Amino acid sequence: MRKIFEWYATGAYSIREVGLMARNIGLVHPRSQAKVPNSSIHRILRNRVYTGEFEWLGVVYKGRREALISKDLWLMAQDVMDGRVDARIPRTGGSAYAFAFSGLVSCGHCGCALTAEIKKGRYIYYHCTQYKGKCPEKYVREEVMAEQFAAILSRLKSAPGIHDLIVRALKSSFATEREEHELAVTRLTGEIDRLGKRIEAVYTDKLDGKISAEYYKRASSQWQDEMRRCHDELRRYQEASEAYMNEGVDLLILARDAEEIFQKHEGASRKRLLNLVLSNCTWKDAQLSANFRKPFDLILENTTSQHDPKAGDGYDDAGKENWLGN
Repeated sequence: MRKIFEWYATGAYSIREVGLMARNIGLVHPRSQAKVPNSSIHRILRNRVYTGEFEWLGVVYKGRREALISKDLWLMAQDVMDGRVDARIPRTGGSAYAFAFSGLVSCGHCGCALTAEIKKGRYIYYHCTQYKGKCPEKYVREEVMAEQFAAILSRLKSAPGIHDLIVRALKSSFATEREEHELAVTRLTGEIDRLGKRIEAVYTDKLDGKISAEYYKRASSQWQDEMRRCHDELRRYQEASEAYMNEGVDLLILARDAEEIFQKHEGASRKRLLNLVLSNCTWKDAQLSANFRKPFDLILENTTSQHDPKAGDGYDDAGKENWLGN
């Protein structure tokens, strides 16, 4: 039993391959002595009881049986089955392969994760894990799913010339933001200077005997705490100022080039891009649907309006407020 979990947790074998290996070493049903089918292998991998625990009505309890595998090994198998980790296939030309869409897409029929496997040594197919029972969704080639991901990302591409106009709008917005930052920096600098003078004055009063040492200690300690708070806030304003605009421009460039970046890369690189831009990806009846994460949903909203014939040919700074979320 341990071998089944160890094989599958590597991510190098599909359930069908694990079943074949298990039968080759003599795994049979204890009563009927019949060979264990792949459906039983799936149930075994999902069964928590082999860790010495069991689940009842969503609550996990400690069982009386001795654990046959560690909880970590069981969790690793669940991660592979649910696509939360890259399945590594060392048989593809001797190098590991990271499935691009594992852990990203769920079945639109039953909500189970879509998992991947390699057929005929080179073709990658995705299919529902069917954890909740038999599912009507058919196997799909990775290339087919990739085409639909690319089509979704292409929706972020701005109309010709619009990208530069949006960047100008962002910089215009940044000018207002920078002015507010400068006012805050001036205020904090003045407050720090005022507190410093207070501390110097109270120290002089202590030396002249005008106030007690106890009063000096209490007052100076309070003002020093306020100075530290002002210094911390000042540093945050200074660090955030340029990052506000730079990160905004970087996001716009990423949105504009998302489809091209996706097409040029594969495996884990594609997964990182999709995780950044998309969420709630589902596959149903050979069709992919997905939501755009923030702020890409706002960028899409403006990009869509740019291509809307009702919006006219022009674009002005009024449109910038939409994607900026104002």
